[in-house]
Amino acid sequence: MKTKRIFTVMLVVVFALGMVSAAFAIDIDAYRDIVKQSVRQILSGSLTPGDVDKLIANQEKLIDLGVKASREHLKMNPKDAKLLNLAINNVDSMKSMTVKEIMMKWHKGGFLKANGIDFDSLDHFSPSVTIMYTIIHPATAYDALEDYKNTKNEDDLETVKDQLSTVLEHLDYIEDHLKHMQAAK
Repeated sequence: MKTKRIFTVMLVVVFALGMVSAAFAIDIDAYRDIVKQSVRQILSGSLTPGDVDKLIANQEKLIDLGVKASREHLKMNPKDAKLLNLAINNVDSMKSMTVKEIMMKWHKGGFLKANGIDFDSLDHFSPSVTIMYTIIHPATAYDALEDYKNTKNEDDLETVKDQLSTVLEHLDYIEDHLKHMQAAK
């Protein structure tokens, strides 16, 4: 009887931990490594056209990780389907925008508002919005790198660094949230 109870408790704990990790199904270490690699490359001060192409490819990897995390997050949080599906389904559109356009449509909420989401009432560090930003920030960095490729304007590289620094803040939030959720178990 006692063994059965212990086994049941162990199953509940394993299930709960699985739910916690599913809530934020993102490879935080891989994501953070790509961000840091990108920033280091920019800070090196000398970017060849090949380096810029690698940086763009890294942003695509980050976007893919963000899309994967968003899809996994939706399994546990279907109430946020509209928000996250808008981001998932508009990745190609985001990557074809200018930095100014993506700032207006995604960072300032124009696209979300046009699709019936009250952007101003969103908690920008809520789990779903944080996951959405793992798509939006690297998409913005992608656009800035595409601009840099054409203009060699150093301001574009500053935009990339700013976007990647901001997404690191969101990753820190995800990690803190996971730690609190696990500690509560």
